[in-house]
Amino acid sequence: MENKLDKKIYNIGQDLNAQSTNVLQALNNVPSVSVSVDGSITLRGNNNVRILVNGKPSGLVGISDAQGLERLSSNAVESIEIITNPSARYDAEGASGIINIILKKGKNLGFNGAVQTVIGIPETLGVGGNLNYRTKKINLFTNFNFEDSKRPGNESVNTTFLDETTGTATGFLTQSQGITRGGSEYTLAIGVDYYFNEKNTLTFMGLYDHEGNDNKGLSTFNTFDVNRTLISTRLRDERELEEDASDEYTLTYKSIFDEEEKHLLTVEAKYDSNTEIESANFKDTYTFGNSENTQDRTATNERQNNLLIQADYVFPFSETGSFEAGYRSTIRTIKFNSTVENFNTNTSNWERDTNLSNRMNYGEDIYAAYSQYTNTFGKFNILAGLRLEVTNINVTQFTTNVKFDKNYSNLFPSFNLRYKLNEKSELKTSYSRRISRPSFRELNPFADYSNDLNLISGNPDLDPVFTNSLELGHTKNWDKISLETTGYFQYSEDIFQLITTNSGMLNEENIPILITRPLNVGTENRYGMEVSSIYSPANWLQVNGSLNWFHFEQNASNDNTIQDPNDNSELITQRQSLNTSSSSWFTRVSSKIAFPKHIDLQIGIQYDAPFKEVNTTRRDILVSNISVNKELFKGRGAINLNISDVFNSRVRRQEASSKSFLSNSEYQYFERQINLMFTYRFKNTTDYRDDDDDDYDDDEED
Repeated sequence: MENKLDKKIYNIGQDLNAQSTNVLQALNNVPSVSVSVDGSITLRGNNNVRILVNGKPSGLVGISDAQGLERLSSNAVESIEIITNPSARYDAEGASGIINIILKKGKNLGFNGAVQTVIGIPETLGVGGNLNYRTKKINLFTNFNFEDSKRPGNESVNTTFLDETTGTATGFLTQSQGITRGGSEYTLAIGVDYYFNEKNTLTFMGLYDHEGNDNKGLSTFNTFDVNRTLISTRLRDERELEEDASDEYTLTYKSIFDEEEKHLLTVEAKYDSNTEIESANFKDTYTFGNSENTQDRTATNERQNNLLIQADYVFPFSETGSFEAGYRSTIRTIKFNSTVENFNTNTSNWERDTNLSNRMNYGEDIYAAYSQYTNTFGKFNILAGLRLEVTNINVTQFTTNVKFDKNYSNLFPSFNLRYKLNEKSELKTSYSRRISRPSFRELNPFADYSNDLNLISGNPDLDPVFTNSLELGHTKNWDKISLETTGYFQYSEDIFQLITTNSGMLNEENIPILITRPLNVGTENRYGMEVSSIYSPANWLQVNGSLNWFHFEQNASNDNTIQDPNDNSELITQRQSLNTSSSSWFTRVSSKIAFPKHIDLQIGIQYDAPFKEVNTTRRDILVSNISVNKELFKGRGAINLNISDVFNSRVRRQEASSKSFLSNSEYQYFERQINLMFTYRFKNTTDYRDDDDDDYDDDEED
């Protein structure tokens, strides 16, 4: 870890447990960050986090953040920046802060790089690498990766249905599912730096990513009456084909006006597009009971286009002080079309389900300008700025023939202050105002149909969340140990939570269908404490550890739809309190041991304590990872054995409740993974510069 005034930098290449994995898995090793079993990312326990690639939104992330990072190999990443209170230079999006992923880009003179091959269990096969060739005038660089894999997962849910008036059980349902996700994915990025002279550089980079998956699942549903007598058994066979593709093109011009490279002008234009096409077939077969067999199918097409234009100017007015200003515009459009069809056995025709099918267009334009000031006064280092963002959102729902706009302009101040107590100790404090805009999926009313008794949908009425964030930290370094302690506080308005309610619909067996969707529910106070340490008692041993404890209090309520106690055939709306408070914590401990013969062993332990939200409680999770690395060929090669989730314990166990149901579930997105990776490095030995030529700063060799 490296500590900067406004961020922490996690050097992923030095983490053995991050080798031969994807970025989503690697993030779970990063202090302050936690990744749930289903791939949701939280920063200090808060899931309102912004994901950037090279400081900007990227097609690599795609329409769904978690899904995009799952496709990105950790071997293509140079570092990960954790920015909990971003300065005005960065987007104001993300209440808990920003995770900025920096991709590798070789700059060394001559021909340099590395290639990797990976094999694993469950079935995994991959090859990738990063290469560059540089002269005085030009630098060519590329990243590439290919992977083919099949990874199993499983889920089980037990539900008790309740009478909303008396609270007594009216029936029971058990569900179990086994699923295999897999397919092939490849990513190719090619770029060129052209050096007009030592102070002016033009960079172009193009990127293409493609993924094709064939996912298969089999679910069993057992329905029981109030006396637990079996009513029916249903098998649901699911086959999903998924194709994702993204491309990205970036043109950057950088001009340096002084010898110290502090007086800068950077202008950039970037275009990216992303397409996600999914088709799924569901076949329901009753092995017990009187219900008829059914068939359903879905087809979903999402297309996203983004255009970004920005300019940043830095003017140093003294040796320690500078003024910075910039502009950014991002134009985003998404076209979404989803169709659900049911097979009519009487007519042998497929019929459109108008309750679940949806076509929707989404447009989001954000125009931003900022300025910030930084300077050093003795032992004080200050960074203060202000950002203006103008947001225009327009949504067209063709299915319901409804159009609506959301337009707002907001100011976002930020402030960072560091005071050096001495050479080995410092204090830091920071403040920022943040926004969390509802994502496209959170606004989309389409319901996920993979589980037809527990639907998941968005909410087009969602408003953005505004957060004021304040933190105070202390860092102390000794000869063999460093310790950083940070306390933080956040106040948020219009928070939204996932609320599960009775949809008012019944399936063919008259079983109530539940629906989960996000709702604005009120305000939240959140505070916590984070402690991280690096201990190196000897040259052959290093221990890293972090602990994050947080607490939140929500003043919240929403309208709940229930059956009318005077007429069971009618539904009524009641205002219910969702006031809640909860605490939780998570910790990461990693030890790295260097043995003779250039052998390294790294053991990592991740523990997430139980966590209670509005109507769900998640049990604790303990996960262990282990990695062994052997250097070969005088440092030019390496072989790495990585076991993710050694004891196959990465399982989400949780309970959920409301007036209409009680449920407990277990969910494992991926099972234990064992990978073996071989790396070979290319390093240039020829210096193309004259002895007195220091025009270019080359990366230091590892």
